[in-house]
Amino acid sequence: MKIMWIVLIILLTNINFCFGKNDPLLEIINLSLEHSSSNQSQKLNQEIAENNTWIAYAKLLPTLSISTGRTYTKNKDYHDEINLSTQSSRSDNLTLSLDWTLWNNFENINSIREERLNEDIESIKTQSQNNLLKTQVIELFFKYQELLTKKNSLDTLLKQSKDAFEEARNQEKVGQKTKFETIDAEIDVMNAQNDAEELDNELKKTKQEITHLINKKSNASVAPEDFEEKLESIEIPSINIHEYTPFYFTKFQKMFPEILKNYVELSTQKSPDLQVAKLEYEKNKISLFQSKLSLLPEVTISAGKTLDYGYKVQQSPDNFRKSPSESTSISINISYKIWDFFQTPLSYSNSEKNFQLSRINYLETLKNSGIEIQSIIDEYIFNEKATKVSKLILDKSEKIFDFQNAMYRLGKITLFQRQNAMNKLNDAKADLAEKAKNQFILASKIMYELGIPIDDQY
Repeated sequence: MKIMWIVLIILLTNINFCFGKNDPLLEIINLSLEHSSSNQSQKLNQEIAENNTWIAYAKLLPTLSISTGRTYTKNKDYHDEINLSTQSSRSDNLTLSLDWTLWNNFENINSIREERLNEDIESIKTQSQNNLLKTQVIELFFKYQELLTKKNSLDTLLKQSKDAFEEARNQEKVGQKTKFETIDAEIDVMNAQNDAEELDNELKKTKQEITHLINKKSNASVAPEDFEEKLESIEIPSINIHEYTPFYFTKFQKMFPEILKNYVELSTQKSPDLQVAKLEYEKNKISLFQSKLSLLPEVTISAGKTLDYGYKVQQSPDNFRKSPSESTSISINISYKIWDFFQTPLSYSNSEKNFQLSRINYLETLKNSGIEIQSIIDEYIFNEKATKVSKLILDKSEKIFDFQNAMYRLGKITLFQRQNAMNKLNDAKADLAEKAKNQFILASKIMYELGIPIDDQY
């Protein structure tokens, strides 16, 4: 019984450990979503669009206003410079006004339609911005992991090159190697050192780009005067890119058969750029219609009601009288601008041109959306096939290196021959790392182009 409890505790501990492990890529993405200035700006734009929609709806409703005041007056009557009488008074008033615009040539109604389209546009842009930011982080993250894989291989190569150079120098002393062969081995060391320095610079640059995306100093809550140019350094953990599966990739693999079958239809329905272009086209159509109405006489119908509760005091505070008043009005105004220095016709002309531009942009986006997504899908399929070949090459390279290493230990081949097998193995590892990087990046780009959220929710 005790053994069973011990086994159960071990299993629970392992389960908690496995599920408690955080995905480094997901952590970096969450930080970037939290601190990215572009992401924060887009969220604010969406909130502004939502507020503008409510403002447009509010224009359909009556407005209630209240005002209050006190007036002092003093009157003196004179005759032949003789003051006959002096009268002073004080008036207090409280006024409630209710105004309601019932009709103004569709302006309020079209304003609502435009603001609702704006809200939809900003909502799509927010989702698209989230996906775009995730795509940028994914690309930089896997680029960094690929560079780490190359660096590990290069470190091994550098060590092997130094060993080979030392062996060549020793063999030269006993006449087994020529001076030129020793120099050639030394050149290999220098080339490996130069490649290592270039790789370190590239790693540093990539890390800075990732740091810039998730830097807390870019948060909108930081005042400009408190902003510091120095970025806070972060630690990016190393992963085995050959065995790692990103959080979104399983979802993508499940969806890919459907994507491959219906990507043209999906791109016309879900592409963020195409949706925005279509909504902009619809918005400009409404704007053009409203501009046409501005060329006609403007008819405005409004209604209002005013209640005035007033008190008038004369001579003394005890001598006062209440003087309330009430008024109700309905007005119909018809106005027409005879001349406004070409403002109205030019505004209409601009609305017409904006409508034409949005239509051209929509049709161009519609035409290019299918071509662009097809290009990325073709690249993904090619990379997927190339990955299988790279895995076979890596498997054979590992077997060749194991054989050459065993032969070197038996003294049947030279260190240079063993190093050649090591170089091929490192090249195969680097090639497979590049294929894995491309596979994950292309998958995220396909999801971005089709407006599919880059997450694990299938």
